[in-house]
Amino acid sequence: KTAYEIYQCDWSSDVCSSDLVGVRDLDPFEKQIVQELGIHTYTAKNVRALGMNNIARMILEKTANKPLHISFDIDSLSPEVAPATGVPVSEGLTVEDVEILGRQFSKHPNLKSVDVVEINPALGNEEDVFQTYFAALKFLMSIFCQGGIYDGIGRSTQANNTVALESRSQI
Repeated sequence: KTAYEIYQCDWSSDVCSSDLVGVRDLDPFEKQIVQELGIHTYTAKNVRALGMNNIARMILEKTANKPLHISFDIDSLSPEVAPATGVPVSEGLTVEDVEILGRQFSKHPNLKSVDVVEINPALGNEEDVFQTYFAALKFLMSIFCQGGIYDGIGRSTQANNTVALESRSQI
């Protein structure tokens, strides 16, 4: 499965291309589609070897003048950080990886849309669901809210949620 499906489209001609970041588990049909459509894939191993900043820069260069849509598949994260998903596969991306990608993509001049998929609150306990939602929130905040959201008393919601998550993980 993939962390990001990054679509670059010329909406006037319906010509789209796609990059997949965080690919780990493609079935034979998916592999065939990726090959036939010329979709560039970056595995979690590629992320470790090349670095997420470098991968993001390559994608940004390729997409600079095109509208951009980002689809974030939560099951691309390791199950240790996002357990409430239907297809958990080990050795995935980290929250830090997707935050780097989000911060880089926030710079794209034609970012048109973002979605987050594959969160399943019916799977796992309350802590698993909280942890998965929090990972998705951190990704979204990395794109849209670089400085955090402040509660009016000097603490950001990011800080409050981090403290809550850390205190829950120590129980």
